[in-house]
Amino acid sequence: MHESSECYRLPESITELSRSPAYQWGEDFFFSVIQMIGVDLWVDGEDGGKILSAEGVARISISLPRDLLDEFDTIVKSAGQDRSKAIQQSMRNYITEHRWDESLKSKVSGVIVMLLDHDTPGLEDELTDIQHDFLRLINSTTHVHLDERICLETLVVRGKTSEIRSLIEALSSKRILQLRHMIVG
Repeated sequence: MHESSECYRLPESITELSRSPAYQWGEDFFFSVIQMIGVDLWVDGEDGGKILSAEGVARISISLPRDLLDEFDTIVKSAGQDRSKAIQQSMRNYITEHRWDESLKSKVSGVIVMLLDHDTPGLEDELTDIQHDFLRLINSTTHVHLDERICLETLVVRGKTSEIRSLIEALSSKRILQLRHMIVG
């Protein structure tokens, strides 16, 4: 049997629970404790109250480069959000972006924005070849030099969803610093 000088007990009220270290460490930790002990909690409120439940909440573990996490946390903090909410929103955006209905026969329009390193060997030729392969989709291109090395390139596109997705996938396979797109119906 493990012996410890500290003994922990479950709080007897929501007020006591909200003052506990579990709640003070953040909402995610609070809900993980609730999930671990498997209880639902009633919270009185102006609207009559609500049940806080850990049911339907999944805890995950992911590996990230430290500098990516640090930058993400800095942005999240400056926006006044918490990490879990920001990751949830990012996941929803990612899902929305990948749920294009490929069965639609109608055309969609959009813009693809790329940030390029001008000094990347062969990149300009690779991008030109891709643009020629998808010429029927590309209505306009703009290339702007942001500094001696970095360029911003935009493609205005119109075509079937599946064709635009193929163009984006082809561009994504190249050594582009950043690639973003927005497609509208």
